[in-house]
Amino acid sequence: MPSVIADRYEPVELLGRGGMGAVWRARDRVLDREVAIKEVTPPAGLDDEQIARVYTRTFREARSAARLDHPGIVTVFDVVEEDGRPWIS
Repeated sequence: MPSVIADRYEPVELLGRGGMGAVWRARDRVLDREVAIKEVTPPAGLDDEQIARVYTRTFREARSAARLDHPGIVTVFDVVEEDGRPWIS
């Protein structure tokens, strides 16, 4: 794992891990605040083309989720690419 994601997010502590990745408590070095970032990890056994589709879909879904505003859902603030894969904050 990189020590800083997209020259901005500094992972501090692993909060949880699931089937599609891990969520980290991180420090946003640009805005000097604590954030959560999701490290997207595709399931094992996928070929390169399938992984590329997962990443493309992740970017598309993050952009769609960022448009939503409701107290019952997590707000998406950013989606960045690091080492060829998406990270969501």
